[in-house]
Amino acid sequence: LTTGKVIAIDHNDAAAAAGVSPVGISYDFDKDGVMATGVTSGYTGIQVNMADAASNHANSNVTMIGMDIDVDSAAVTSGGTGTNTNVGLDITCTDAAINAGIITTVENGATNADIKMQSSADTGDYAVLAVDANGALKIATVDDDGANGHMELAPDGDLQVTPTGGNIVFHDGSNGIFDFDVAEPTLTIKDDGQVANYCSIAVGANGATTFTTVDADAAVANLTFTVDGAIKLDGAGVEIENDSATGAPALLIDNDDTDQIALSIDA
Repeated sequence: LTTGKVIAIDHNDAAAAAGVSPVGISYDFDKDGVMATGVTSGYTGIQVNMADAASNHANSNVTMIGMDIDVDSAAVTSGGTGTNTNVGLDITCTDAAINAGIITTVENGATNADIKMQSSADTGDYAVLAVDANGALKIATVDDDGANGHMELAPDGDLQVTPTGGNIVFHDGSNGIFDFDVAEPTLTIKDDGQVANYCSIAVGANGATTFTTVDADAAVANLTFTVDGAIKLDGAGVEIENDSATGAPALLIDNDDTDQIALSIDA
């Protein structure tokens, strides 16, 4: 067979009465046998097995599609209150000890995807879900004309992330820059030019919080506050510890405005 169809059904339905619900093909399978203990069985409603057993030329292009579904409707006449709804695939899978709506097993690889979702405006714009070894999941978007394949999460509720490894890392493509450690609550922000330099905020018992800066090569990991307003400290007290052994002052106030008070204490 080089063209045509092995089985072809052309169903044209002009019914317009209220309540019509024709079905093109209906397959009803009922399992009535009761399995005895220790028995293993498996049932399949419809099985499609396609195999390309030929050694195709390196310059050939072959596409094999297991199932092609096309659902289309003419536009609803404007001005009315009716709607058209098209559903490409409707799956109901219930009442087993384990239920899975869709299971895909796709060969691992950078160019492969378990699920590929294309834009109706431009099929070159798409998003993919891909599972690799160890269950590693990759979610990627592609804009073939630019870099606007943005990703938006809009939950109608909270967004909860529970990593078993304990870390949520934002990557710049080469290194992890923002590292949220949820096991030992710490936010670490690294220098993208030298990741050994970083700032961290850690929360311990009783809410005790520590700000840490690290300069791996020297000691100039300064902490600067640029505040468009006042800095207010409201606590049980303020303690300044000086770890310097070179005579550096514990507190240095550098006031460049000679017309104002450098330090005012209201006790």
